[in-house]
Amino acid sequence: MAGRVRDLVLAPRSKRLDAEALAREVGEAILSAQRDAERQAQAIMDEVDAKLAALPKALDAEFVQERIEQVSREIDAAIDVAM
Repeated sequence: MAGRVRDLVLAPRSKRLDAEALAREVGEAILSAQRDAERQAQAIMDEVDAKLAALPKALDAEFVQERIEQVSREIDAAIDVAM
């Protein structure tokens, strides 16, 4: 039932409103609830984004290849020094 009104409770004072005023009040209440839900969803997404940003970067193929080449050069240099 995402995005649907599940419950509507009218205060006793709502009986004093005409249909137009009551519709306006209900509309404002729904809009307020939608905005609150948006704020909550954004807060959750901000938290997820912060946690994702804190994760280490994934190793890509280029990084792995560069690292292998670096280690290979270091091994070659160590062999040259040993000889």
